[in-house]
Amino acid sequence: MIRVLTVLIGVAAFSAAALAGEPDWFTRVKEKGLKAASEEDVALHEQGILRDSLHVGECYYHLGRWSEGVLVFRRLHSSPDRNYAAAAMARTGEGLYHLGKPEEAREVFSKCLEEHPEAWLDESIPERCRAWLAKLDGKIAAPAPPGEAKPDVEGLKREVKELTDRLAELKRLLLELTKEQ
Repeated sequence: MIRVLTVLIGVAAFSAAALAGEPDWFTRVKEKGLKAASEEDVALHEQGILRDSLHVGECYYHLGRWSEGVLVFRRLHSSPDRNYAAAAMARTGEGLYHLGKPEEAREVFSKCLEEHPEAWLDESIPERCRAWLAKLDGKIAAPAPPGEAKPDVEGLKREVKELTDRLAELKRLLLELTKEQ
């Protein structure tokens, strides 16, 4: 019940911002670039306007501020949503790796696999943790940190279209709800 309520509040806040004419994350990245959009959201987080979230942690990572990102992700490890908690743990391990703390990263990846063997958010989180552990064992190359990997422009365009379609549907639903009241 709490999870459903949290999702509904998040959707309402996102929709309210969209209806107020504020550009969404993808629009801001397109218009200003990833670094500037990340700087904006980090500033909002540091002012207490944006709460800890996977998104905020990602923004810190996009700016190369691994320590701050790790702190945000660590606070999300106890999320009641197991997929969200697992994603935060995986991203914590990645940040620790980039901070030059491979043994701490190994511990986090192993704990994530132990606590969330079937978690899924965007991709298989256990698979990602196993890949990082293989890297730490010297079996494969490390995934590139954010900003170094070449973006999948076509994939991003598909995601933006998908989000735009979802936003249009949310606007339609909000208008229906306001008409009913």
